[in-house]
Amino acid sequence: ELDRVAGVRPDDAPTRVNLGCALLQSGNVDKAAGHFEHAAKVAPDNAAALTNLGLCLLLRGRLDEALPRLTEAVRLAPEHVAVQFNLAYCHHLRGEVHEAVRAYDRLLETDRRLPEAHANLGLCHFYLGSLDLAITHLRMALSLDPELHTAALSVGRLYCEKHNLKSARVFLERAQADEPVNPDVHRNLGLVYYHLGESEEAQRALRRAVQLVPDDIADHNNLAVALARSGKYDSAVYHFKRALEIDPTDAAVHGNLGVAYYLSGQATEAMAEWHQVTVLSPQYAADRDTERHVEFDEGSMAFTPLDWKARAVYTPPVGMGLRCRLLSSEVADSWQLALSDEHLAQASALRRRARRYEDALRSDLKNRIDETSKYIRPSEN
Repeated sequence: ELDRVAGVRPDDAPTRVNLGCALLQSGNVDKAAGHFEHAAKVAPDNAAALTNLGLCLLLRGRLDEALPRLTEAVRLAPEHVAVQFNLAYCHHLRGEVHEAVRAYDRLLETDRRLPEAHANLGLCHFYLGSLDLAITHLRMALSLDPELHTAALSVGRLYCEKHNLKSARVFLERAQADEPVNPDVHRNLGLVYYHLGESEEAQRALRRAVQLVPDDIADHNNLAVALARSGKYDSAVYHFKRALEIDPTDAAVHGNLGVAYYLSGQATEAMAEWHQVTVLSPQYAADRDTERHVEFDEGSMAFTPLDWKARAVYTPPVGMGLRCRLLSSEVADSWQLALSDEHLAQASALRRRARRYEDALRSDLKNRIDETSKYIRPSEN
């Protein structure tokens, strides 16, 4: 319907803005940007057009182009929360952490119940080294919007930084449900289980990380160490070898493979791997000399770094106050249903919930397919 109206009145800025919002929320950033840009040309004082165009530019990585549009939008609508948020989000993505913190703080003075502002402010405080304050804001974001599915991983990862592994497990298990196909979730959770001594759970999570990113050397090494700790030396050797197929020059993996051979009674193979370590990295070999025969190098089993910019979230685009929306049937000519925005207010949360279920179904299907994958030995399943 909006598309039809835009065809009839091509220079109607509110229609262009609302059509751009619909396109952006459906994931069509480029087409949405075209409508916002057109609206901004015909109505230069339209703050919604400018802030939404700026948001599209941010999503396309064009940060320098976004900043002047977002700044002008705030000048035109200084009290509009979403307009202010987009400028704060721009500072965040540009790495201007102090400007972002000030902007998020101003927003929360206006509206303490803005989950996206709490989530992003928490990420900024993490970057600044204030872990407790970061956790407080991220947990507040989750309490305000339990469907804010990106926040649980961030909280869990911060608890890893504080060496509070039991709390990390709680939030990473929640993240596992929220982001079932994100390998970072399974990798971090697997390492938490490993350090808590929960061997089977660690192997399950680390194996899932391998399935999602089969060519990651660290994931194969992590899984191999966990398997070896449980006495599953054959499977451990397999994954160490898979890691070395990816990068034959990794001295730490050669050393760990040597330990696995040694502990399984294969002394000749162990000596060959340790010799390879001395060739690849004499200093590393010297540092490990006294313990390499009996201990795996767990220093390479690192949690995934938390990217304080990439994990930032944004709010929906700013519309022009549609009184209702037309929802067509599958047969477009048969009927149309008009619903008010008030009755569609929960659509965003429902969409996130549906995405979680879809991700879970895709994850389950991929699990079933990967059971026969060449990357996982049949004996491990």
